[in-house]
Amino acid sequence: MTKKIRLIRTMVTEYVPNPECYDKGMTIEEMAQSDAEQDDLETIFSEIEKDEVKWEIINGDSTCFVKDVSEAEAVEVINIVPIILEEQEVVVAWARKKKEDWNVASIIEALVSEKTSKTLKKDEEYMRAREVYRGKNNSWRDSVLLAIQMNIYRMENDIKQGQLVTNGCAIGFAGEFNFSERSFHLFATKDESIKIGKYLMDDFQSVK
Repeated sequence: MTKKIRLIRTMVTEYVPNPECYDKGMTIEEMAQSDAEQDDLETIFSEIEKDEVKWEIINGDSTCFVKDVSEAEAVEVINIVPIILEEQEVVVAWARKKKEDWNVASIIEALVSEKTSKTLKKDEEYMRAREVYRGKNNSWRDSVLLAIQMNIYRMENDIKQGQLVTNGCAIGFAGEFNFSERSFHLFATKDESIKIGKYLMDDFQSVK
């Protein structure tokens, strides 16, 4: 079954009641349902456009949308590891560090916002992460945002399942990956019948 996840950005229009209109003694619902002329409605409500970010989860023929990708676990759709570029790893590293005192939504907002966060202007790691994030196209931007939310990722040049790999000392076939730890098991045989040990992905490269 095909399982996919992607970021959707849309412009959303919201209508917010103007405070001065409460003097009329009307509730928000009454104002919305009133038979007032259009000109009057424009004085009652202010139109606000904002950028809305949501995740599209595709599971076979069914599709759903969630505001936070962690909610997707409830619909049992997560079976994907985001792929990022090697230079984007600094973005994920900054986000992981920032998670100690910020929630994920605030971290993502600091990266995607058109304006630099006032509270982080002196944070060199943030400025570097933001520069790298904004220097890529939307596809790579979405991948790194997904990596931040899911707290797992793999890089485009990572070793892969079944490859013959080495760290200069040990050699074998890669399998049983743990992308949250960025670790894997090394096997003496391609069918993974003889396990050598557990290693870090970043210490190995494929044998050409």
